[in-house]
Amino acid sequence: MSDVVPDGIVPEIGWRAWSVFDGLLHSINSHYPWPVKEAFEAECGQTPKQEWVARRYGRLVPTGRIPLEVAHEGAVLGGFNYGYETGDITTLRHPMPAVQLPKGYGYELEETPKDIPDADCTCGIYALKSRAAIVCSPYASNSDAVGAVSLWGKIVPGTDGFRARFSYPLLVYTDLELFDYGVPVRPLKDMGTDMPVRMLRGKR
Repeated sequence: MSDVVPDGIVPEIGWRAWSVFDGLLHSINSHYPWPVKEAFEAECGQTPKQEWVARRYGRLVPTGRIPLEVAHEGAVLGGFNYGYETGDITTLRHPMPAVQLPKGYGYELEETPKDIPDADCTCGIYALKSRAAIVCSPYASNSDAVGAVSLWGKIVPGTDGFRARFSYPLLVYTDLELFDYGVPVRPLKDMGTDMPVRMLRGKR
C-alpha cells in the first residue's frame, strides 16, 4: 500500500503575482478576476475529451451497419458504424465501437470528466514555491500586486511551483486600492523587508 497522499488535507502555500483592475485581483496571463471572500477555481480551456457510452432507450430503430461518408481535411472518408440509431454518428474522430448492441440500446457521445489540473495539460492556478522565487521572478517587478496564496484541491507539483484546483490570497502586497479580501494588504515596498509569512509556514 502506498504512503503517498496525492491531495493533502492541509492547503499548500505558494507565491504569485496579479494585475489589479477596479479593485479586484486578476490573473496576469488569463485575466480572470479573483472573487472576493470566495475560492478561485481553475478552469480548463481545452476541448473536452469525448467517448462513446452505451445507453438503454425505450424505443429505438435498429440500424445494424450504417454506411458513412464524412468530409475530413479535404478527403471523403467512408466506413461503417455499428449499433442503434442515436442521431450522433457523423464524426469519424470518435468511431463507434464495433460491437452490435442488443435491441433497446444505443451509443451516445459524452464528454469525459476531467480532473483539474490535469498532469497532461497546462490548466490550473499557478504559484511559485517560495517568497524568494517570486521576488527574483520578472512577475514581481512587472505586476500590480504580489503575495502568498493558499492552494488546495488537486495539486500538481512542478520544479519551481504548483498548479492547483482552488486558491485564495493569504497576504497581498500592492499600492493600489483593493476590495476587502479579508487578508493583510501591505505596500509593495515592504515586499523585500516584511516577513509576516514566517507565521504561515516555518522557513518560507
